[in-house]
Amino acid sequence: MVLDADDRRVLEARVRADTTPQRDARRAHIVLLAAGGCPVWQIAEIVRVDVSTVVRWRDRFAREGMAGLKDRPRSGRPPVYGPQVRLRVVAAATSTPPHPYDGWSHRLIADHLADTGISASQVGRILAELQLKPHRVRGWLTRPADPQFFAKAAEVCALYRNYPPGSMVLLVLSVDEKTAVAARSRKQPGRPPGPGRVRRREFEYIRHGIVSVTVALDVHTGQVVMEELKRNDSAHFIRFLARLQRCIPTGLTIHLILDNGSSHTSKATRAWLKRHPRIVPHYTPKHASWLNQVEIFFSLLARAVLRHGDFSSAPTCLRRSATSPSSTTRRLVRSVGTTTVDPARPGTSPPPRRKSAMPADSVLQIKVTLADIHPPIWRRLQVPADLKLARLHLAIQTAMGWENYHMHLFTTPAGDYGLRDSEPGHRDERKDPLDTVAPTAGDTQLGYGV
Repeated sequence: MVLDADDRRVLEARVRADTTPQRDARRAHIVLLAAGGCPVWQIAEIVRVDVSTVVRWRDRFAREGMAGLKDRPRSGRPPVYGPQVRLRVVAAATSTPPHPYDGWSHRLIADHLADTGISASQVGRILAELQLKPHRVRGWLTRPADPQFFAKAAEVCALYRNYPPGSMVLLVLSVDEKTAVAARSRKQPGRPPGPGRVRRREFEYIRHGIVSVTVALDVHTGQVVMEELKRNDSAHFIRFLARLQRCIPTGLTIHLILDNGSSHTSKATRAWLKRHPRIVPHYTPKHASWLNQVEIFFSLLARAVLRHGDFSSAPTCLRRSATSPSSTTRRLVRSVGTTTVDPARPGTSPPPRRKSAMPADSVLQIKVTLADIHPPIWRRLQVPADLKLARLHLAIQTAMGWENYHMHLFTTPAGDYGLRDSEPGHRDERKDPLDTVAPTAGDTQLGYGV
């Protein structure tokens, strides 16, 4: 017997593999020994089978090759259920189930075909052979043809990608509502995890109502403005837009990324936007709200705070959603309330800007150290002196390996810098560079809270 290279490689692999069934490994071993010139009686002793077994598989391989090492088809027991019963099983599984059921099960099909005497397990075997799974459901979306789909998507993506760094002209906000967040508390306190034991939590809970919020996300800085939503209608959405307009400096054009919710596309909302051309809406295509980046913030909020949170009241749930604390940083997160402050009111104007005494093209070395952390965790950065504080914020986030989706505040000798909102007296971090808040080189300390 002569083996070609391909057959020998396959047979040797079967003999070596630990996962090869014993009968297949034994047959491959017989053929390999026969091809090596080993006599029949010696092969039988090595493989520990009868001589007739060695002769059978040797001759089958000589006549049929690799296909000869497979078992012959066997007749087995005569089938109990003929083709007609099998067709009735398939017809039932592919038809509408009787009232009030909304789907077929093996037991329901067997009861439906009770006159045949077929069992639920036999129904399962017949359906498994045909890979027919009536209990599985897969949905689809009949999306209306929109010739502007790709144009609208490209418009939104262009605002995300083609944003000039440190722009003083436009602001891109991703806005949406998160409704019906359940505030629930467990009847008994949970138990922390331990070695070999996962965290445990009481099953029963107490409902404390629901919370809905409207969120505006600055997609280029990660700053978030959140407001409680009493009712999801046009009036409340317009009130939120009016508040954004008052809080943002007048020199900035506000570009809003919105989905096609009823409060965003109503006649009242469109009329208000028409009267305020400073706010430019950009609507995502229908059934493409995943283009709205505020959905990423909602996902992070759900995973970090809401999913396993324990809230004793609806206001507690709102406060926890607005703060989202971290174990590695001190975050200064501000939830926008329902009152407004006139930017022109006395006492709310920021201190005057300071002039820099540094020469042009200066480079500053900054040491960023986490407060109240032992042993110290720090990074050293070298940045241009004329770097805007908003860009410094991004540099710190990158250097520390943070994710940049929380609000922040710079505390400097020239005042506080952060979100463009005159209500708390913060100055706009996009306007002033680093050399104006630290005009002279030296050991100037700046606070940075996130």
